[in-house]
Amino acid sequence: MMKIKSLLVLVVFCLFLSSCFDVEETYNLNADGSYAVNYNLDMGRLFKMVAAMTPDSIKQSKAYKESKDTLVNLGSMPDSLKQRFSPAELNLMKQSDVHMQLNLSEGVFKLDFMNKGKSADELSYFVSNFGELLQKGKIGDIMKPKGLPAEAGEEPDVPFKNKEYDYVITPNTFGRMIKLDVLAAKKDKDKQAFELMKGMNMKMTSTVVVNLPRPAKSTGNPNAVLSADKKQFTLKLDMLEALDKPELLNFKIEY
Repeated sequence: MMKIKSLLVLVVFCLFLSSCFDVEETYNLNADGSYAVNYNLDMGRLFKMVAAMTPDSIKQSKAYKESKDTLVNLGSMPDSLKQRFSPAELNLMKQSDVHMQLNLSEGVFKLDFMNKGKSADELSYFVSNFGELLQKGKIGDIMKPKGLPAEAGEEPDVPFKNKEYDYVITPNTFGRMIKLDVLAAKKDKDKQAFELMKGMNMKMTSTVVVNLPRPAKSTGNPNAVLSADKKQFTLKLDMLEALDKPELLNFKIEY
């Protein structure tokens, strides 16, 4: 029973932490400056652990059997919410979609955020503002499956706020640098969740893939892997390790 309680507490915390997901960020950069981004979050491993220890009485509930497979354009929000956004913000939301797959009984919980744009400036605006705009549009509400415990008075957080990083994006550079003060505050705030994860020997991975229009000249991170033609950059990390060694999160691709 204690294991179930600990897992449910961890689920609650993870709904407020992007680092509790297996995360993959893919950036496709084109020669004409246009781009396509896909942010994929997979919380399936954690939910499968919960399912293995969940009593049959809960598994038979309607909420537990809930299943969703939904694609939504983020610009299709109610008019009452659109009033919160500037024209530039609304345009970014219209260029963005979210695909949600949820099946608690099968241990499936995936979110894909997709965005396309026409220039390095648009990509820079996207990575700097997307998370805040999701929060502003209450997109985090769709992340919380029904039937699970929730913290009173708090709304679910959203991933990819990107406020932990400073980004440098130009027509021939793509890089990020962790903000140590922001990371330290996050670790302190969510200390209980991180301790639970470490105690359960959980592995939460973060993968960044950047497909380049030209071969990379440098990456700024010795752990990054380049493809044979140097046009694909891949950085895969264990986030719990990276929280203790934040320099692992930094890179600067010159191409």
